[in-house]
Amino acid sequence: MLFSSYTFLVFLPLAIAALAVATRFGSRTLFATLLALSLLFYGWFRVDYILILIVSATVNFYLAAQLERTARHSVFWFGVVFNVTLLAIFKYADFLVWNFDIVFRQQLALPNIALPLAISFITFEQISFLSDVRAKKAQKGDFLRYLVFVTFFPKLIAGPIIRFREMAPQLLQAGVRKEQILTGLCIFCFALFKKVMIADNLSLVVDPTVVRLQDGLVRPLDAIAALLAYSGQIYFDFSAYSEMALGIAWMLGVQLPVNFNSPYQATSIIEFWRRWHITLSSFLRDYIYFPLGGGRLGARRTAANLLIVMLIGGLWHGAAWTFVAWGFVHGVALVANHRIRQLSIAQRLGKHRAFRFGAWAVSMTIVLVAWALFRSPDFATSGRWLLSIVANADNIPATTGPPDHWLVVVATLWALLLPNLPRIFRIAADRDAIDWTAPPGIPLPPVWVSSAAALALLASLIGMARNEPNAFIYFQF
Repeated sequence: MLFSSYTFLVFLPLAIAALAVATRFGSRTLFATLLALSLLFYGWFRVDYILILIVSATVNFYLAAQLERTARHSVFWFGVVFNVTLLAIFKYADFLVWNFDIVFRQQLALPNIALPLAISFITFEQISFLSDVRAKKAQKGDFLRYLVFVTFFPKLIAGPIIRFREMAPQLLQAGVRKEQILTGLCIFCFALFKKVMIADNLSLVVDPTVVRLQDGLVRPLDAIAALLAYSGQIYFDFSAYSEMALGIAWMLGVQLPVNFNSPYQATSIIEFWRRWHITLSSFLRDYIYFPLGGGRLGARRTAANLLIVMLIGGLWHGAAWTFVAWGFVHGVALVANHRIRQLSIAQRLGKHRAFRFGAWAVSMTIVLVAWALFRSPDFATSGRWLLSIVANADNIPATTGPPDHWLVVVATLWALLLPNLPRIFRIAADRDAIDWTAPPGIPLPPVWVSSAAALALLASLIGMARNEPNAFIYFQF
C-alpha cells in the first residue's frame, strides 16, 4: 500500500478512527489494534510474507530473552547470522548465483525470489535491538509491544530505521490526540506534495535518458539534466517517505527521528552523511564502525573501517556491483575528507566563505558522480552517462526538453535554498541529543503553515488523479 495512493488515503483515517476507539480500552487493546492494522497494511502487497515478518520478530524476541539472561556472544552472533541469512536468501540469492555462474562458468538457474518489502530495514532494526539488549541499553519488554515496534505501519516499508529503545517508551503513551493529528497531517501533506509533484515528475526526466544510455551516448545537456534530476528524485522521494512516516506516526502519538536534514547543503562528504538518511548513517556508525574500532586505532585502520562500512552500506542498498561501487566511492571520499580535515591549511581556511563554497562544490560533484553508479543498471550505462557529459554528441536526438530543464532547476534550487520540513515544524533533528523516554514533541504549526499544507494536499490529489502512483525508490532496497 503506497502512501501516495488513494487506497492509503482511505486507509489512514479509518486506521486513526479505529485507534482512537482502541485508546479508550487501554494500551493492550491499542497495541492489538495497531498490530492488526499494520499487518493489513503490509499484507496488502503479499499476504504470505506476513509469516516471514512474524517468524523473524519471534526468533529475535526469543534471542533477546536469552541475551537478557546470559548476554553470551554466541547468542548475539547467532542472531546476527540469522538476520543476515534471511536477508541474503530473499535479497541476494539471485546476485550470489549470478556471480557463482560467472566465476565457475556454470549455468545455474536464478531463484527469482520476490523481495519482501521492508526486509532490509527490518534486518538492521532487529540487529540493533539485539545489540542494545546485550549492552543493557534496552529491555526486551513484552512480545506484543515488540511486534508493534517491528510492524509499526508508518515506518514499516521504507524506514526510517528505528531503534527499539527510541520507540518502546513512547508506545506506552501512544494514542490519538486532536492537536497531534493536525500537526502530523500538515507534515504528511507537504511530504506527499514532494513525492507526487516533484519526485514523480523528475522520474519522467531520468527514466528515458537512462534507457537511451543503455544503448549509447546522449547529449551533454540531457546527461547533466538527468543526473541533476535523479539527485532530486531520490532526495525528494525518500525524504518525502520518511517525512510522511514522521507525520503519520505523530498522528498516533509517536515521534520518529528526523531522517533528512538538507543534505545537499553539506560542505563535506562527512557532513553529507550526517544529513542524508540519518538513521542509516547512525546505524552504520554505532553498530559497525565503532565496533570495528572507529577512528581510535590509527589512520590506516580508520581508513579501512570507513571503507568496510561504506561497502556494507552500498551492498545493503541493492544486490548489484554498482551499489558496491557507489559505497566504495563514498568510502574513499570519506577517507580523503578525514585526511584533509587534519591538514593545518584546511583548518585555517575552513571558516572562509570561498573555501566552504569550493568544498561544497567538490562534495556535491562526488555525490552526483556516485548517483550515476547508483541509478544505472550496470557499469557500462554509468560510464556512458558520465562520458556523455563531456562528449561531443549534439547530433544525437534529445531525451529532455525545456520543461524538463525548468523542473530540474526548480527542484535543485528547492533542495539547496529552501528550509526543510524539520526546520519549518521546529522538530529536533539531533537524534543523539533527544531523550526518547520523553521526546520534545512537535509543536502546532502556525496558521499559514496549515493553509499551505491544505493547498499542497489539493495539488497532490490532482497530481495523483492525473498519473499512476509510483512506488518509492527505496521499496526495492
